[in-house]
Amino acid sequence: MDRMAVTQDILLSNAWGKAVRGGKIVNEFKAPNRDRIQFGLTFQNGCIEYYARNIETGCEMPALVEEKMIGQSSFMIQFNGYRTLKPGGKILSIGKQQDIPDEAASCRFYCQDSGRELSILKRDPLIQIALPNYKWNGYYNAAPFEKEGHFLWLPVFTKAATTSHIRQELSRAFLEDALTLFKNSDRLIVFFNALHAGASVNHIHLQAIFHKKALSIESASITRQGRFTVLDNYPARGIIFHRNAESDEVWPCVDYLQKNGIPFNLIFAGDRICLIPRNPLHEVVSELPTNIIASTELAGKIITVDRNVYDNMNYAIIQKAFQKTTVEYYSV
Repeated sequence: MDRMAVTQDILLSNAWGKAVRGGKIVNEFKAPNRDRIQFGLTFQNGCIEYYARNIETGCEMPALVEEKMIGQSSFMIQFNGYRTLKPGGKILSIGKQQDIPDEAASCRFYCQDSGRELSILKRDPLIQIALPNYKWNGYYNAAPFEKEGHFLWLPVFTKAATTSHIRQELSRAFLEDALTLFKNSDRLIVFFNALHAGASVNHIHLQAIFHKKALSIESASITRQGRFTVLDNYPARGIIFHRNAESDEVWPCVDYLQKNGIPFNLIFAGDRICLIPRNPLHEVVSELPTNIIASTELAGKIITVDRNVYDNMNYAIIQKAFQKTTVEYYSV
């Protein structure tokens, strides 16, 4: 195992644990019912657990987080009732969603408005890592779906790093840094959701999680198709690169998709880098009506706030959903 990977993973894991113990991964905000809610992670009996409290009543708010495998497949699903509490949620329509504005004033990180409750300016970075092109601040996600570690990564441009507002689009330099962040870890799953492919904030950022089990896409069968290695017999369609691939290999494909306005997900997991082109007309599909399908779902873990979706999910539903929302690279 690479010493750099061990060092980075230890630093990230320790920073996450210290933040949980220090009560840092906690937010207060108005829930959709207008009550003030305190929500976050805490240690209970030596384990990291979710909790939520209604500040106005002082009552704990039980909301289950459950996970299960989906039938005999390698896919899993998580029901996370706590994520219904976060602000900014809305009822989704089937199909393409509205564009997220580019301007900083509309940024849901509130990167220029420290007065907002969930402003990124109010969150101290858990860690800062120097990558080939930029330093990157690692913040906690305000509504984490992985309690062992769910990070937001924002590049640092100035001393007032988070006030630099750049739209959610990869440059070659950002890609090179993402590749290095991934290669310098043995456990971290890194992902980029483009606009209309799961991004809910139009401000450049990566996400990363620590996940105890390998995700389905890490062991999916692959085949050679012309110049590309592609997923084979997997619900989603996409191109596969080896984890040691350099930017010269990955960037031309990313650049082509961005220049042609084709949304995509870029997933760095296990020994693979997975590029998944998307059909924006099927950003939300009838099979998963409460979800915008994003990197985590495509990698093999469905996250839902809908109990009915959780109880009735099966592999056939995943196949239908992913076939609608993903497209073959050479056909776009």
